[in-house]
Amino acid sequence: MGSNTNEDILTIRYDNNLTELCYSFDNAGSANRDSAKALALDVSTNTLFVVGSNKSTFGASMQWQSNKLTLSAPTCVKQSTFDGGVNGTYSANSTLLSNGKLFIAVMGRAMAIRRYDNTSSYFLNNFSFDHVISGTGTAIDGFTKMVIDPSGQNIYVCGYQDGDAGLGINNNIVVAKYSISAVPGAGPLWVSPPFNGTGNSDDMPIAIFLDNSPVPNVYVAGYSTNRRY
Repeated sequence: MGSNTNEDILTIRYDNNLTELCYSFDNAGSANRDSAKALALDVSTNTLFVVGSNKSTFGASMQWQSNKLTLSAPTCVKQSTFDGGVNGTYSANSTLLSNGKLFIAVMGRAMAIRRYDNTSSYFLNNFSFDHVISGTGTAIDGFTKMVIDPSGQNIYVCGYQDGDAGLGINNNIVVAKYSISAVPGAGPLWVSPPFNGTGNSDDMPIAIFLDNSPVPNVYVAGYSTNRRY
């Protein structure tokens, strides 16, 4: 941890004998509660992408960020960082295609997916794919997990939408499908109806899985909260 800070982002590389090769600290937010949420490895370039969140100052809201690291023992060299720059957002998950395109799911005041091409300006806000879904309520919505289908052409994301608190409806599970070749700002191919459990309370997806069907079936696991009085 850095001076006068709390949690910093930590990345560690081990060999196949679990011998530590290198590590990297990142006090990106210069404050507290910086953390990694997910990572993806580009084997062809020995490059690791770490996505997470930071706080720019003490008392500020969370901001999402992405780090690009070159893995060369004995050092893990951070090449660049992209800071989301929007209070109240943080990254939830990431996945990397074989062609070097990185997809990041962002949670915050709305749900968004962003795609970055593996160029020298990887994290200079040059995203070519940005989708947003707004929930039915007024509180934070968010993605939890995402996966690319076997064709490599579509991305499936599970998450939640905040319901109307005035009606006693809390978080509901939602699944969305996007084309990875969509133009910036394009909407999803489809969005599932929100799943509101029998308890009419918080429902949250934790994992998503696709089978190998030509048009894959989608499986989501999570939890549903029952009310207690």
